[in-house]
Amino acid sequence: MGLASMVDKHDLDRTHSERVSSAVNMIESDEEGGFDELVLSERVSNDLNLENVVLHSFNEDAIRAYLPYSSRIYVMTCPECITEDNIGSYTTLLQSGSIVPVLPGRYSHYADSVVDVTYSHDHVGSQEYFALRSMFSNDSDHPRICGHCVGERGKTLRTALSRSKFKGFTSRNLDVVLNNLHPYVRPDFDLIDELESAISNRELDSAKAIVELSWTLSHMRASSVFNAPLIVPGKAYEQLPAGYSSDIDDTRNKSVETHKKISDGLGIQIPKDISLNEYIEISGDFRPRIESILSQISASSEESEWKHSLDREIMNLNAETSRLSKSKRYIALAAAVEFYKNNQIKINAALVAGSLSLSGGLLGCVGGGAATIAAGLAKNKGLITSGPSVSRAARAVKNSIQPTLDRLIGLYTGTSPMAVSVVSLKRDLEAIAPKV
Repeated sequence: MGLASMVDKHDLDRTHSERVSSAVNMIESDEEGGFDELVLSERVSNDLNLENVVLHSFNEDAIRAYLPYSSRIYVMTCPECITEDNIGSYTTLLQSGSIVPVLPGRYSHYADSVVDVTYSHDHVGSQEYFALRSMFSNDSDHPRICGHCVGERGKTLRTALSRSKFKGFTSRNLDVVLNNLHPYVRPDFDLIDELESAISNRELDSAKAIVELSWTLSHMRASSVFNAPLIVPGKAYEQLPAGYSSDIDDTRNKSVETHKKISDGLGIQIPKDISLNEYIEISGDFRPRIESILSQISASSEESEWKHSLDREIMNLNAETSRLSKSKRYIALAAAVEFYKNNQIKINAALVAGSLSLSGGLLGCVGGGAATIAAGLAKNKGLITSGPSVSRAARAVKNSIQPTLDRLIGLYTGTSPMAVSVVSLKRDLEAIAPKV
């Protein structure tokens, strides 16, 4: 029996509304512990100081696209996002800690099945989310506008809508705009003025454009709360009215987007035709290695003042990796290294030594006879097995030693270690792809 079956969801709403209200009062009174009381999840509280990714709806493909680059993915999840068709994927991603749902609606607006699985895992409830949005809007360069004044403007607009019989634009569209803009700052009034003009002149395209723009502004404010890059189409960002640009720092928190651009440019991809559970596992295993490569490339391009230096860096690296992958010297050396790196006895011997708390001396000579002895002993005791857990352990060992091997191979082949790292990473990712 799930939580929603045992507890009235309206009671959950009421409980958390009181909790958030009390926390906000504590914060405004400069009492200690107010922020801890406001943010229920310890993980979320810690993540707010780090760079995160915010996706503005639940979409498995979009989440997969960012999993290799970030372990902190926040997903705006409205009551319509989760259906019978995707609740299985949602549950897998949530329970694995791959995503943190942000609920813009109250618990009572969601299906029982969604509340059951969400409430017991890290998430951000609606009252908590809008309190955070309100707090972070105080850091804006623009003065805040009270909800009452905006509400009065809303009444005026509803009256204008009813009189004009504006086909294609309803009071529901108006509600979307006002909800997306909350909490309100001074430039929002300018946008409402434009909407009022569009309604009066029956300019449907202009009115719809303002609705779309309100979504972009909402995304901006969500990104600001979670210290995330703004993931919206460039065209949408260009449509922001003058005065909004100071709401988000153009130079801050763009590394995730930059990393994705580099990865796409170099063709570094987790195999797509695998199950979601496998994808989550492989992304987590390879993420440190991917991040290390992409961070180095990004840092190298930032040293140049030329705005297209990153594009040039990607082109040059692609050319170098293409030459390297065809080099007979590299192919021969990589094959030899791969043989020793993939030797199952050596990996199992290392695992056995660790599990038995043997001395570092055994691990130090794992390349010699001690490896065979340790492996033989483990086999006699039934400690060495095959299967997913051993395969994943082997992958972890390979990922940890690969950067060192890349540097050595780079010296031997006269190639930059970065090029070797890119080639070896792409090769290892291709090796785990399903065989057709």
